[in-house]
Amino acid sequence: MPSHIFIRCLLPACCVTLSLLLQGCGDSGIVAAPAAPLAPVTPAEPVTPPAPPPAVPVDQGRALSSYLRNLSPKLEGVTAEAAVWEHYNIPVSDGTVLDGWIKRPPGEVGQPLVIVFSPYYGGGDPNLSLLGTPADTFIEKLLPYGYAVGFISVGGTGNSGGCFRDGGPIERKQLGDAAYYMASQTWSNGKVGAIGVSYDGTTANELFVDPPASIKTVVPMEAISDYYRYTFNIGGIIRESTTFFTTYYYPIVGLSPAGLNGGVGPTEPESYATELEGEPCPEQLAIQQQSVETELTAEKTPFWQERDAVQLVLDSLEKPRPPMFFIQGYQDANVDPQMADGFLEAVAKTGVPLHIWMGQWVHAYPQSTGTAACAAKSPCRGDFFESFLLAWFDQFLKGRDTGVLDAPMVQTQADDGIWRHEDAWPSKTLAALTLYPQADGALGTAAGTATAGYTDMGANQAEETNTGEQITLVEPPGSFIEFVSSPLDKPLRLTGLPRFESVATASAPRANLVATLMERKADGSQRYLNFAALNLNHAESLQSYDMDITGKALPIAINFYPQDNVVAAGSQLVLHLAGDVAIKHVTAGNASNFLNIGVSLLPTGMGADVSLDLSKTRLVLPANAGDRVERLSWLVAAP
Repeated sequence: MPSHIFIRCLLPACCVTLSLLLQGCGDSGIVAAPAAPLAPVTPAEPVTPPAPPPAVPVDQGRALSSYLRNLSPKLEGVTAEAAVWEHYNIPVSDGTVLDGWIKRPPGEVGQPLVIVFSPYYGGGDPNLSLLGTPADTFIEKLLPYGYAVGFISVGGTGNSGGCFRDGGPIERKQLGDAAYYMASQTWSNGKVGAIGVSYDGTTANELFVDPPASIKTVVPMEAISDYYRYTFNIGGIIRESTTFFTTYYYPIVGLSPAGLNGGVGPTEPESYATELEGEPCPEQLAIQQQSVETELTAEKTPFWQERDAVQLVLDSLEKPRPPMFFIQGYQDANVDPQMADGFLEAVAKTGVPLHIWMGQWVHAYPQSTGTAACAAKSPCRGDFFESFLLAWFDQFLKGRDTGVLDAPMVQTQADDGIWRHEDAWPSKTLAALTLYPQADGALGTAAGTATAGYTDMGANQAEETNTGEQITLVEPPGSFIEFVSSPLDKPLRLTGLPRFESVATASAPRANLVATLMERKADGSQRYLNFAALNLNHAESLQSYDMDITGKALPIAINFYPQDNVVAAGSQLVLHLAGDVAIKHVTAGNASNFLNIGVSLLPTGMGADVSLDLSKTRLVLPANAGDRVERLSWLVAAP
């Protein structure tokens, strides 16, 4: 690996491990002469975005809330503060006992239950937790409407027994057993919903894969659908921000007695002793070994395959599964939007009721927990907690006809701040705009000829500062090629999954291809639009690693990340191809904003010259999915 590669790690121990594993990965004996970059030539004719096909009938301008009806009324005098925590030791089929805490409204029968299955609570009496619990927000919002709400610590975390396993079939079975046990309580109506953000949402996805009959709906938010994609990207290149995910995550939630989201620690000695007891577990040795061994080759081994909800669902479409309300932020740089690619299509194939929100927020709830107020065009929805979420749970946990099944399936927010209704995701009303890289550096509308290439230099050396100033970084000559379209003659909305196709040939055993799509504005400034990446050694399969791709013609077809962008009239599209993400003017700011910092990758190049056959290269853009603007009920009165 080139010595100039800059590595960021979350924990110092990770950096040490990464340094040891990557020693010897490079091949300093191979020196590729860098090719001169192409000089982009702007075609004279402007690019005209395609007209949208006829839209399916979705009411123009109608508020989502206008579809809703018959929601549960608030119970007089019932508040989260007045409810009492109930503690449960929950036995599961493998002998493990999980730790759970529930708050309920008054009454002894017929209560639906919403659970956050979480690794983030440190354990102990929630009344003594200075950081609250993973379920506090949902207790506050849902308990006054007649819901029992609480959390259960994932095996091997908090006061739950067993071993923390980073997902997988044993964890899925334990979650299902726990849901069944809680649904069997005398006060329960037998219906359980799972909800959460991040890992708490990932457990909801796990319960969708292997659900007990008592799970009646799941609401994953910013959740992992495929653990492989969280350590690598969907194309097999290491994600820099989550390198060795299992290595650092186990000490945080498995070994540490301090919870990331609440817990009492040494303030309650009896609980603290339970938290510490048995947390180091021999099963973790195998988990760490299996995950770390794949870091160099990025092979999608059985370890990752049994944590891939996308394929697991596709392999068992006949299995009964619960309805899903799926929520993802386009700007989430932690659990990034690639988790939606393929997963939503797999869920749709099961035939269960599916609703989708995708907005411009980061790794967070779609609505502030403190207020219902959301400014116009902000990355926020003001109708989440006590409107659509309540209606969703009422429909599937209480059996009330609330209208959620009548509403358009998808609400998506483009980066112009506008919310739009869609009938599916990706939209069925897309019209493809296909552009072709040309030998002169243009991005045109006719197929190209000849070849073009770059030298794969591996990860860019780029550091960030928090000064708020712009930093100009320069890519080495020959390390990239760019293709630039003519100016757009009208705005272009890109929504869904753009796609890059080509045939690539490398001059060395290992190489990467990273496509960065940017908007170049009329004033010359640029911004990131989207990214696609592929470890070329996995061009044929993620399950196997080709040790030497030298001279092989590799057909490639890779999706960009799910996004919803509007490119201004007069702007140009820029397609940047290299061994890593394009370096641009980087503005220090919100480090969670996906399009501000760029996709997080750590490719290991070895100086290969990568050549692309332009006659077989194209960029397919899903364009102009109509303009069915949603009226926002929290800003204006619903019709």
